[in-house]
Amino acid sequence: MQLFYHPEIKTDSKLPEQEAIHCVRVLRKTTGDEIHVMDGKGYLYTCKITSTSKKSCELAILDQQYFKNDLPDINIIIAPTKNSDRMEWFSEKAVELGVGKITIVLTDNTERKKFKTDRIEKKIISAAKQAGRYHLPQLEGPVKFSEILIKNDNHQKFICYVEEKQPVHLYEEILADEDADILIGPEGDFSKEEYHNAINHGFKPVTLGEFRLRTETAGISAVQIAVLKNMVKT
Repeated sequence: MQLFYHPEIKTDSKLPEQEAIHCVRVLRKTTGDEIHVMDGKGYLYTCKITSTSKKSCELAILDQQYFKNDLPDINIIIAPTKNSDRMEWFSEKAVELGVGKITIVLTDNTERKKFKTDRIEKKIISAAKQAGRYHLPQLEGPVKFSEILIKNDNHQKFICYVEEKQPVHLYEEILADEDADILIGPEGDFSKEEYHNAINHGFKPVTLGEFRLRTETAGISAVQIAVLKNMVKT
């Protein structure tokens, strides 16, 4: 099923311009055709196209259906990669796998201190439509590492740290059906100070396996492990 995204579909009957262009000029939809629109808040709308132009598509809502989000909130807190393409790839695949939130964190060893999120937002929307995820995953940041530590919530908290001598695998520590914050460091990993500060604020040290992973690969691995744990619940 082809999905379109419009967060304000209840109050604004026109598709956003880029969605309208894709609908009318690429998919060749026209007046009278029915399409499906998600608002990112759990609602799926069946709509009829009432008028079109090159950059506009007017809709009338025929039906709406709400889908409850039963997934636990998996928040991957990840340092930005030096190459923005790798970060965009991570965001797209993480959404397809089931991530609930992506938080961009700036650390001591982060090479890229200035980071724009507009392209990542587009990747998240595109992946959510492709995967049929009616609840749009959140994107936050960039935020300072210290801001992550002082957040007061009931999430499970983990830090993936390469040099921890006797780490426990994330799969063994993470609990099914519970929200989780998982810290993924930059190419140079977290600094010793950051690691100890995280531990002092309730983060558990874990490993993702015996091999050293790239940042974006580690992020994907963490999402997959958390999702798998919720599927098998053991």
